[in-house]
Amino acid sequence: MKSNKVKAVILNRVSSKDQEYEGYSLQAQEKLLEKYAHDKGFSKNELKVYTIAEKASKSDARHIFHEMMQYMTDNGVKVLIVEKVDRAVRNFTDTVMIDDWLESDDERKVHFVKDGLILHKNSRSQEKLNWGMRVVIAKNYIDNLKEEVDKGMKEKLAQGWLPGSPPPGYKTIGQEGHKIHVIDHDVAPLVVKLFELYLDPSASLSTVTAEMKRRGLRTKLGREREDGTRVGGRPYSRSHITKILKNPFYVGINIWDGVVYDNGKQEQLISRDLFDAVQMKMERKNPPKYNKHNPLFKGVFFCDGCGNGITWERQKGTWYGHCNTRSCKARQELWATEKDVEDTLKQQFAALRAVDKEVIEWTRKALRERHENDMVAYNASLMQLETRRKELQRMLNNAYEDKLSEVIAREHYEELAKKFKDEQASITDQIERFDKLYASKMEYNLDLYELSQRAAEIYETKNTVESRRHLIGELFSNLRLYGKKLEYEYSETVAAIAKKALEDAALKRQFELENNDDLQVRDAYIEAARTIWLGMRDSNPRSWDQNPVPYRLANPQYNCQIIPQKGIQ
Repeated sequence: MKSNKVKAVILNRVSSKDQEYEGYSLQAQEKLLEKYAHDKGFSKNELKVYTIAEKASKSDARHIFHEMMQYMTDNGVKVLIVEKVDRAVRNFTDTVMIDDWLESDDERKVHFVKDGLILHKNSRSQEKLNWGMRVVIAKNYIDNLKEEVDKGMKEKLAQGWLPGSPPPGYKTIGQEGHKIHVIDHDVAPLVVKLFELYLDPSASLSTVTAEMKRRGLRTKLGREREDGTRVGGRPYSRSHITKILKNPFYVGINIWDGVVYDNGKQEQLISRDLFDAVQMKMERKNPPKYNKHNPLFKGVFFCDGCGNGITWERQKGTWYGHCNTRSCKARQELWATEKDVEDTLKQQFAALRAVDKEVIEWTRKALRERHENDMVAYNASLMQLETRRKELQRMLNNAYEDKLSEVIAREHYEELAKKFKDEQASITDQIERFDKLYASKMEYNLDLYELSQRAAEIYETKNTVESRRHLIGELFSNLRLYGKKLEYEYSETVAAIAKKALEDAALKRQFELENNDDLQVRDAYIEAARTIWLGMRDSNPRSWDQNPVPYRLANPQYNCQIIPQKGIQ
């Protein structure tokens, strides 16, 4: 009976990505080496396999190689089996390690299967010359490969495209050798929001990191682990958020190996003004402190005349907001008080609520149930795609083995390989187009619904200026003042909620429920109201309104004019 002690080590390695695309898989290489070991008298339980995939980084490859050499030394393994010399060594350091390992023991051997070479301490000079020449050729091959890769990267940069993976907010499309980066419309809105949130005067890297985690910004899902889980899909750390905010890729500038290329052809996701403002804030050595003066609407409102920020001044215990730009006509208008602005916004909370509490609770439950059903279907579709992709890889491997065994002709194999790979690429594209942040986005939209229905109650319970300011920022956007005139827009999802609330209020007036206690009429109203609110189509988690427009344009009755009061003279 064969022992279970490891007596030989197999090293698998693919030299380049092209070899994998041509069908030379690591599985086929391992099968060849295991057959060779079996012919030499080694059973499968006496073999230990080390694999270095083409996708492994240089440091990972070095780590695996060193781990293999250390294992053979510590465990007394006498035989190393490799397909060819260029699979074993990539530089002269690897060569010295193998030479030292061989010279330390007369029984140690390295089998280079396809080179027909078995190297050991007492090999003839001709065999050692053969080994040395092949090492030099392997080193030359790797150096030449590196030169070609560098040349290709420089050419790609010259054409305006960044080699490698893009930052969050973009995705890669195209065939191998012709890949470009385009905006990922599922993730891009979150990245834009990150830049905008950071410019809030009270925001810091820590607060925006926590906020983006809550909103569902996650790393991409990567390779599958042995236990079936996938790498990635985690919230970004504070340091990674910092890198995102500092990355000029978003404004059309590529940086590669420390060199700046300002000819980027990728579509700009962030405006240059917004990007520059973020950089100025991040580079500020002594950030201002706001402990002494912290008005509620600090950094929230902009002038509707010139677009600059509204200045808030405290006089006789009252905060006043006004434009401080000399050339702006709004500077001559009466100033708005903080209380008037706050009261006007609080009045708008009611415009978001469903008329009846029963309708509110029913809508909340119905939306969550719909979301749960959608998630079941989403996961089932994703699983089917993953299963088909794995099946295609198995079929591709089988076809390659049939080609090696001459069961099928090379031309037929190439035809099958192209067909399988094309379908694999199509499936991969479908998986990538699946919204990886679907669940998080829907949870966020459901939270917004909860917030909109309890906005007035929640606002009164907030006991800090920062928390109230944050609530206003969740519900409203593009807040502007022109003297005492206040204008605003709802955020996209909240605009859809406001639209439904408006329809609900009109429906209630139609049924004349205010002075009608008829239960049949009430039941009819409830049923009709449910239809209105359930029409919030959440198949697209970015919006519950399929044709979103700024709410102030769709519903001019909600443009607000603060009641004129005596201004500051």
